[in-house]
Amino acid sequence: MSAADITRESPRPVQRQVSKEDLVEIVNLDATFESLIAEKAVFYRNLDMALRGGTAITCVVGLALIPGVVSSLPRAYSSARLLAMVGFWFVLTFSKHFGTTLRNAAHAMAGTLIATLNSLALNTICPGGAKNAHWNGYRPEIAWLELSVVIFIIMLLNMPDRTRTFAVFYIAMFTMHYMNPASTAVFSHNFQFDINGTGVSYFLVCVVGTLLATLFSLVPWPHTFQSEVTVDIGHLRTCISTLLEVVAQSCNGVPLSTPLRSKCAKGSMRISGMLSELDEKLAGMWWEGFDTGSFGRVRNLFLHFSTLLRELMDIMHALLLAAEADRSHATWLMEALEADIYNFVDATNRLLGEVGEAVSDGYISKQERLRIEREAQRVQTMSTALSTTYATRRLEAGAASLDRDLLEEDYITYNLARIGEALVKFSLSLETPAEQSIFVDLEKYILDIFDPMLNRNHTNFVIRSYVSFMLAFVISFYFYGADYLIPATVGLVLSKFLGSALERNLCRAQGTVLGLVLPAIILRQVPACGGGLGSLIFLGLVFIFIAVALYISQSGGARNGYIAMLTAAFAAQTFFLPCNSYHDHTTSSGSVYSTVSATIMGILIVSLVDVVLANERPTEGLRDCLGNVFAVTRAGFVDVLDGNPTHKRAALLKRHLDLSTMFHVECPHEPRLWRISYPEQMVASLLGEARSLRLDLHSLEKALYSGGTVQEIKTEVSMLTVFQDGIPDPVMPQEVLECLEYRQVCDDLLSQYDKVTRLCQSVLSHESEGPKQAILDYDHRADVDDNVHRLAEVMEDHFKYTQGKAVLDDYRCRAAVIIFMIFTVHRRLDRIAEMILRS
Repeated sequence: MSAADITRESPRPVQRQVSKEDLVEIVNLDATFESLIAEKAVFYRNLDMALRGGTAITCVVGLALIPGVVSSLPRAYSSARLLAMVGFWFVLTFSKHFGTTLRNAAHAMAGTLIATLNSLALNTICPGGAKNAHWNGYRPEIAWLELSVVIFIIMLLNMPDRTRTFAVFYIAMFTMHYMNPASTAVFSHNFQFDINGTGVSYFLVCVVGTLLATLFSLVPWPHTFQSEVTVDIGHLRTCISTLLEVVAQSCNGVPLSTPLRSKCAKGSMRISGMLSELDEKLAGMWWEGFDTGSFGRVRNLFLHFSTLLRELMDIMHALLLAAEADRSHATWLMEALEADIYNFVDATNRLLGEVGEAVSDGYISKQERLRIEREAQRVQTMSTALSTTYATRRLEAGAASLDRDLLEEDYITYNLARIGEALVKFSLSLETPAEQSIFVDLEKYILDIFDPMLNRNHTNFVIRSYVSFMLAFVISFYFYGADYLIPATVGLVLSKFLGSALERNLCRAQGTVLGLVLPAIILRQVPACGGGLGSLIFLGLVFIFIAVALYISQSGGARNGYIAMLTAAFAAQTFFLPCNSYHDHTTSSGSVYSTVSATIMGILIVSLVDVVLANERPTEGLRDCLGNVFAVTRAGFVDVLDGNPTHKRAALLKRHLDLSTMFHVECPHEPRLWRISYPEQMVASLLGEARSLRLDLHSLEKALYSGGTVQEIKTEVSMLTVFQDGIPDPVMPQEVLECLEYRQVCDDLLSQYDKVTRLCQSVLSHESEGPKQAILDYDHRADVDDNVHRLAEVMEDHFKYTQGKAVLDDYRCRAAVIIFMIFTVHRRLDRIAEMILRS
């Protein structure tokens, strides 16, 4: 069959009128999911951060304007350029969360310390560098060799980006002074930490700037990840409970109306996004207490609870899929379950609430344990009642065997039981975590830095970064009068960013120019050092400028936020000019021009090297990552259908999906030139279907292989341990797995999967002319449904329902789920092909 004549249409969700009950549920969902946005709280946090940052920079600039304050400092610290770094590093370190600020400060000081130690080592070999070459035996080739080796090692190591930035920035500065015969910089000798030495003085200034950022993130009160995660956990718990109640109401045989289904889908996506943000916040929590004492216990419980919420949402996605189908033919069955489903959902939500409250303080008290066990027992009782009613009603209606007309009902009942199983398993294993040791995490953190970097993305980053820096250093040394700003700028803007390099570097240029030029205009027009009203006006402008830039950096989106952050950083550096240096060369228009030109030159070097040596364009990266997603998913289906569980593929598949999403966001921003517009909407739908295929694979594997009743959970270490120790027997008898019908269904599924994935790859590979040949070559067999129905007939002879058996242990029910999931995957592949062919 040709692509132009697809005979099997994808099933459409059943449409029905919106009832008053639906309107009430829509309002409830809107009110509940609105808590996930919390726009007012975000606004106040961003505003608070901007006001704190503006106040800090204004206070420090004001101190520098007071006559005598700067002159009272040691000689090495009276330089305008040196003191200006306080404001610069303050902005690059400061964040609205205390944990992030502390992490940035630690990384910054570590990077500066690396550069300081490197400068001390150089000056121990040849004290004073090039300016003392007549007596210290200085040889430039040794300095060049040392620089190239150190920079390569820094680029190669898997150190944090901020540590690398600070280290490269200061190594460029110190080495340029060391190799410049005309430099007036004074370095410490023989590893003596002389406070007037250039390396040590800049290290101390970095410490002052980062500690100032840490102080202002604490005063007058800190914004911690722990408080945010506690609130987010409560919101997520409420939203999942509300969503479960609405979806469960659709199990009475009447599908959800279109508006209500849309609200549920959007709410599900919002919850999934919130769970992704929760991972980053939990990682930031480590810096707030280093996992010691109650901090470690709370974070440990939150990590486990977030895993539970993610598993519950995976099952919710499955229930939403079944909620779209028309089950009016099974009203007699689902109406009989209405009371049991209501009681089960109510018990589940109560248990979820008890568990959420228990994990919030990091300690499971005896009273909390008793309440959790009582609610868990109630969930087990309601789950048993649901299974009993379901079995009884089917047996009374003469539907004891697998019935192709009741696949959706089996699927719904099975997934409701899965929710109860997951929640009870977590509840009964919930205990107060043991005390955590900070040294365990630090050891792993340090070992990760020296982890061999063999993946091609990091290898490409090392090459690009090393070439950019060395090229900038050579150009600066020989053609720009040994000005360190060009290689230092390269170190500042280096990034492992995998998206549009051109757009990223244009943002860097905009932020740099705005941060240098606008403050220079203010300094030229306002008498900052005149005292009185002029100084007050100047300080007011400093406060407004920094506060507005910092606010935009947090609330202006990724692109504008990046520009605003660089603007604030360079502006803080420019404003920080002591009055005794106000009329020196650092404030002249020529100096501003030279600073801007050197900075832009550094950005241009990085941009050109990125264009020439970049691994791939975002569209190329998207195509590769989606290819990996399809390949891993296919391997998962092969393993599951052949009898091999695929737990190890889950993390890999999620990583490829996350990378694909990141590239998808960047693809519209890359230069298209002769290519047609990026098919953003189609790719977004394709990514959504790819995520759903991952969940389909997970559901299929659960139905095929997971076993054990809820009552056996206490003696079971974990499902992962069971799978590692030995592969469990599949649900289907061996004769079914080896029968011709089952193998035919498996071959049909993989064959269609291959055709659809080739079509997807062709769409992304031929953007300029369109996937013409791929469309013409695509065909689809219409007998796939017939083969699946024949397999269902074979299964009817092997699986009979046994009254009194739990749904999760009933092989007949799980066999029905397997058939339903095979149908679902076929329908999903049809939707992908139809979406591409109609676009």
